[in-house]
Amino acid sequence: MVLRKLLALRLLKTGFLVVLMAGSGSNLQAQSEYLTHIRPTFWYNSIDGVKAGVRFFGYQDTPHTDLYRVQAGLWVNTAMQDQPVSYDVQLEHPLMALGAAEQEFTLGAQTRLMDGLQRHILSANKTFKTQLGNESYLNMGYTFTQYEMRSTAYLLYPGSWSTDVQNLHQVTLGFSNRTAQSYQAFTSRLMGGGSQILQLSGSVYHVLNKSFAIGIKAGHTRNESSASLPEHGVNLTYGNFFDWHDSPWFRSRGTLPIPAVESGVAVMTDGISSVRGYASHDADRFKSGDFSAITSITSVNIDLEIANPIDSYLRNIPVAGAFIRFQSRVFADAGRVNYEPSFTPSTDTHIGSAGIGFQLHMNIPDYNNRARGFSLRWELPVWVSDPIAEQNPIRPRHHLSFELSIPF
Repeated sequence: MVLRKLLALRLLKTGFLVVLMAGSGSNLQAQSEYLTHIRPTFWYNSIDGVKAGVRFFGYQDTPHTDLYRVQAGLWVNTAMQDQPVSYDVQLEHPLMALGAAEQEFTLGAQTRLMDGLQRHILSANKTFKTQLGNESYLNMGYTFTQYEMRSTAYLLYPGSWSTDVQNLHQVTLGFSNRTAQSYQAFTSRLMGGGSQILQLSGSVYHVLNKSFAIGIKAGHTRNESSASLPEHGVNLTYGNFFDWHDSPWFRSRGTLPIPAVESGVAVMTDGISSVRGYASHDADRFKSGDFSAITSITSVNIDLEIANPIDSYLRNIPVAGAFIRFQSRVFADAGRVNYEPSFTPSTDTHIGSAGIGFQLHMNIPDYNNRARGFSLRWELPVWVSDPIAEQNPIRPRHHLSFELSIPF
């Protein structure tokens, strides 16, 4: 424990030393065109009160160089709890000798203490530009994560996280191909450590004409031993609690109204495998303390996008119109669920839903064409095949969901 704390402190000091070096002099910035930005940030949760701090960014103006990129933040909690200070230091170093422009090989490191969770990350990622076109990429990566939930006071659901130190190894493989009329992507993630987790996702999007486009996504998530690591548990609609901590909206109780999260109105999805309309089923399990009932879920999501005047207006905005979309759609989902043998499910093994939805989406790909942005979705599943007790299968169910994609 003492060794781990000393290591975390050393990483923190090293990270902030690099930060100070990056911003400490106009000569360095003038010679290398290394840009630095500092901005104040504020956030809120019911444990810390208002979190006030600063965030630092340092990066090379020309993207494909061998100079490091850094993000660092330091916050003070106005409520002055047991953990009055939060920090986050991230370093990314591209090695041009192992990758040319748009085919980077990068090494990354992160140390972070935020809302009760202490986490250290080491990563290596390689991007290949394929011969299919200018927007066709293959990404491979390895990540080692050591984490510990040091304070359960931040958790909305007690027991949703393990409290021991955990070591997690993760291997990812992703492919994306984009043209003017279509988009195809595939992502696989294999995680090992205290639990073996497999995630697969494939999606296809195609513009049919000026008024319609269709998107199809298939996903599979499996975790056979989520009882020991409930933060990686499999759910029907919600993403797992480990991913919740990457969203500032969901990682701590009280940032969003607690009744909205507990009732399934505010939903944090994982973007891999889920069936819309079953957030209330997940919320009922969480409130009863059951986080490991589901071992796997396989889902198919079909969306028919319909043109609307708001999206047409956003598309015509100079520069920003290339990155921001407002989509309206009708959707249908289907899924197959496997449960622990000892669990008596409140839902069928085959489930489905259908409804309408709206989505505000922003995506600004990073230097390696990895998705970087967010999605805010308001969806109304008006039909589910297996509603909770005493509910009509046909009725509006309001889901406000968030997806955040920040590669590191």
